[in-house]
Amino acid sequence: DRLQQEISLKRQQRWVGRIVTVLLEEKQPDGRWMGRTEGDAPEIDGQVYITMCQTSIQVGDLVKVRILEADNYDLVGEVVS
Repeated sequence: DRLQQEISLKRQQRWVGRIVTVLLEEKQPDGRWMGRTEGDAPEIDGQVYITMCQTSIQVGDLVKVRILEADNYDLVGEVVS
């Protein structure tokens, strides 16, 4: 399990700094948005949590997101214009 987590973290860290298209799925109670990149499957792949958004967005929107952080399974980013 630990080896798998190390491999997963290395793979996830390759996303940091990239700009990706994210499909918005849900607004979290803390104000963050949750979504998925192209090719990510619900209940299988990780999610993208969006921390900063100055524009009006809603569930179902496709937004460009710069990935700022990665953990073993999920990514964290901010919407770019």
